[in-house]
Amino acid sequence: MEIRIPDADPQVARRPKLSPNPVPNPKPKPKPNPNPNPNPNPNPNPINLCNQVARRLFERVTALRLSSKKMKFFFKRYLAYRSP
Repeated sequence: MEIRIPDADPQVARRPKLSPNPVPNPKPKPKPNPNPNPNPNPNPNPINLCNQVARRLFERVTALRLSSKKMKFFFKRYLAYRSP
């Protein structure tokens, strides 16, 4: 047996109830970056770039756990590269 309410609209009955105070989104939308290139200088000096790469590589090697003989080898090579 089906009970019908004469004044009720079936579409209204299926809608979810909204709370009077909606919860704000905890994460704000990220703002688009106006400059997609993070490097402010579009044409870096190639010599300076090579020095930065060599320095980063030397720092990575010295962070490893190596024997003193192997570390001495890398240190000598780095000094030879840096000296004119």
